[in-house]
Amino acid sequence: MKIPNWQLKDQIFLSRPIIGYKMSRLNFKLGYNCLSIESFRFNMQADFYKFQLDSNLTKKILLDLKNRNLNNDDWNTYNIFSFDDNSIKNLKNSLLENLFVFLNDADINIPKKIYALGWLNILKPKDTIAQHFHSLEKNNFFSCNVSLDNYNSVTTFHLPWADRYGDIIEIENLKGSAFIFPSWLWHGVYNVDEERYSLGIDFYTQERISDYFEREHDKNPAPIQYATLIYDVDNY
Repeated sequence: MKIPNWQLKDQIFLSRPIIGYKMSRLNFKLGYNCLSIESFRFNMQADFYKFQLDSNLTKKILLDLKNRNLNNDDWNTYNIFSFDDNSIKNLKNSLLENLFVFLNDADINIPKKIYALGWLNILKPKDTIAQHFHSLEKNNFFSCNVSLDNYNSVTTFHLPWADRYGDIIEIENLKGSAFIFPSWLWHGVYNVDEERYSLGIDFYTQERISDYFEREHDKNPAPIQYATLIYDVDNY
């Protein structure tokens, strides 16, 4: 079977046929990402969006967050979107603007409510962010990362139709570069050679928030509990 080629663009909608086992037709959803299985092959799609934040805004975000003396050990105890800094408010607006463009281009319905959770990642020379994903839960949505300065490193995304050393997307960590990706997608940062600051962000729908507080909060407290509402169609 010929493997189709693809290249990185601002909007990326990657789909690839994969040889699979013979089975009856099965359809199910991972958030808004649909996987369909047929005899001997299935198609899997992952949707992405790459955009650029204003350079001055990015600089101000970094300065404001540095002044808060945040550290990596506390990343799961706060949410930057609860901060009152004007830079964070402007970040929220820019994220929503680009998220809406992405969802429209990907033909994905804009949820009536969108929540966000954000934290600061600080890496020292030779540090790594090991391969990880943000959510495999029911009603998961999208995540985003933002580089807060120019660094000699990349964020590596491992595509779902290959093993973890197969097809990848590498995003250079340049000042203001931002990348929206499915929350279930594996990614990591390896062996930086300088101090590196970036943002990790998760977007949630009302369905995911409700699932968490109704079914999971008491037995599995998690950072999602700090997510804040950043968009409500009735008040926007």
